[in-house]
This record gives sequence, structure tokens and C-alpha cells, in this order.
Amino acid sequence: MPVYHFLLKPTWKPPLIDRDGEEFPDDAAAFEGALKVAREIMRNREEDCRSYRLEVRNENLEVCSEILFAAIDGTLDHLPVDLQESIKERARATTSLMETMGEVQRTLDDVREALATANAILIL
Repeated sequence: MPVYHFLLKPTWKPPLIDRDGEEFPDDAAAFEGALKVAREIMRNREEDCRSYRLEVRNENLEVCSEILFAAIDGTLDHLPVDLQESIKERARATTSLMETMGEVQRTLDDVREALATANAILIL
């Protein structure tokens, strides 16, 4: 049976990967397993976790699916649909912002490294 890995992407923290993985018969079963894991992580702290994401990756670590916690937050069900969608959109925007900030940070790190290398070469 194929092994799937879950990658938890909390909003303000580095991603956490399940390195051991878990066997599922197919992508759909792995997605259902991920839904259970996401709901367990969110339990009793839904508001704090809405912008978290859980990726499902196959044995080659290719992304099969992704769950935005706000999209499965049952505590929103009593709200008007337009308000639910607004909350989900805010969560999507937050995750997008965090990914962009991470990319900028990695680019800045690369630039610093390149400048340090260039500086070392010029000093020689």
C-alpha cells in the first residue's frame, strides 16, 4: 500500500512533516485521513488554526491535496454564508501572505550569502 505524508503548515511557525507517513490505499483515503487529523488539531481552538493548512503528499513527496482548516471549521456553520466565506478568504490571504514573506526571507538570505561571498573574493 502507498505511504502518504502529512505536512502541517501552521501560520507563524515552520512546517511540520510526518516523516514516517501512513499507509492508505489511494489519494482519496489519504485525504479522508488528513481531514481527521486536521479536525483533531483544530479541536477547541478553531479560531487560532483557521489559516493552518495540511498537505497530503504521496510517497514521492508530491502534493496530492491540501486542506485549509477554515474550509472545514464546523464552528462557522451557524454564521451566514457570506460571513463564512469572508472568514475563509481571510484565512487564505493570511496563508498567502505568510508564504510570500517566507519566500522574501529566503531570497534575502540568498542575497546576503552572495554578498558575503563576493565580499570575500574582493578582499582577496
